[in-house]
Amino acid sequence: MFNVTLSSRILAPFEASVSAYKKDDKEDSPFPIIRGYNNPLNAKVGASLSADLTALILSIKRGIFLMPYVFFDGICAGLFYDASIPKGGKNPQMSTGLEFHLETNLAMYLPIDIGARFVINKKDKKPKFESFIGAAGSF
Repeated sequence: MFNVTLSSRILAPFEASVSAYKKDDKEDSPFPIIRGYNNPLNAKVGASLSADLTALILSIKRGIFLMPYVFFDGICAGLFYDASIPKGGKNPQMSTGLEFHLETNLAMYLPIDIGARFVINKKDKKPKFESFIGAAGSF
């Protein structure tokens, strides 16, 4: 796998990531599951792209300081574009959408994102709603 990530916080928080994949015989699929899809791209060789533009829309900076110590940092909105493209370019997976997430910290150190997104993918071409909970930081 080869990965390049570009980040900027000059005008607005922006991040783009491009990865190239080559399937090992032991793997099911080397591609990630992109937003708006339930399964990864079924291909042996290809690339994936993810681009996000996010902004803080409401700063909360409040917490509950009883166990488990929950701190609510802020609510962010973001636009995204994801794609997984096989070698040759036939039948790629692509999606775009808008997501809102609450940046939260548990026990003061564990970053958690709780959110919802509206996403349109290339396959269905209909907007759909997804909720998510995930770790937001790097450990």
